[in-house]
Amino acid sequence: VSQAAAGGVINLNGGTLIFNRFNSAAGIGTVNFNGTKIQCKASSTPTTPFNTTVAGYNYIVQLGGAFINTEGYNIVMATNLTHDTTLGTFPDGGLTVDGTNGSLTLTNWTGPSSYTGPTTVLNGTLTLASNWLSAVSCVIIPATNVGPGSNSVLNLNFVGSDTVAGLVLGGVQMPAGTYNAGNTPFYITGTGSLI
Repeated sequence: VSQAAAGGVINLNGGTLIFNRFNSAAGIGTVNFNGTKIQCKASSTPTTPFNTTVAGYNYIVQLGGAFINTEGYNIVMATNLTHDTTLGTFPDGGLTVDGTNGSLTLTNWTGPSSYTGPTTVLNGTLTLASNWLSAVSCVIIPATNVGPGSNSVLNLNFVGSDTVAGLVLGGVQMPAGTYNAGNTPFYITGTGSLI
């Protein structure tokens, strides 16, 4: 998916997009995620679909949300996912990750992610390199894992804690508390914690 000139806008408003990567003429542009299911076709070496460490890129999460299927590849997203400000305080569609045996890593090179909808891991691994989830976003891992990392995994690859609005593991709303690899090893790995 390419933009012919800097400052272009890509609107992903439903359907399925199978692609290698986003490409912008000058590394400046906006991608609006609004319900399109993205299926990735390559891992992070040498090029990854979202690995753009350019401050001019904007990834906006709209009402339909960002749905990324890694298709079993290891994907890195360096640009933060930002809440659509036209929604005001109404929640956006959040981030959903799918893809058996694949992984999506959010490095948030350009700053904290501010999307306000849920963070859902259907299959595979979602790695958070920083404790920058929005405090009003809940984390959902709907699968019932039968062993450590057996199905859907949240890898908290940071030191410290990240405060979120709620946590659902295996269909069960968890009570308020601190959750990490020590007390929920079937679902969480890494050194960080969710509060």
